[in-house]
Amino acid sequence: MADNDFNKNMRLLSANDFKYLKKNSKILNNKFYRIFYKPSHLKSSSYSRLGIAVSKKVGKAHDRNLCKRIIRESFRTSNIKTAGFDFLITISPRLFKNLKSSDEVKALLADELNTTFNDVSIW
Repeated sequence: MADNDFNKNMRLLSANDFKYLKKNSKILNNKFYRIFYKPSHLKSSSYSRLGIAVSKKVGKAHDRNLCKRIIRESFRTSNIKTAGFDFLITISPRLFKNLKSSDEVKALLADELNTTFNDVSIW
């Protein structure tokens, strides 16, 4: 059985972790999200960590929570979690402005993130 957990040690939790990622990190831009990433500053870390930032401009709480669930699920099921990187994903408000239903958002965001996480040539 695959190890598809998402423990607390796989999350960016402190403000210092977020600040670390904002400075001098590589950025992947998409129409609907931006990914900041760089190697983890934890010396004993062989796993990747994920931080998610979804502002209130994206939409109501249920829309923001939907985005966070999709991001966590894509990260959890990808192979990128053993790469030793720190990731910060910010969602653009355009995501819900361009698409009307949450099913469209769910399908599009999951597809884009899975493609990004599984594209080994990027990392």
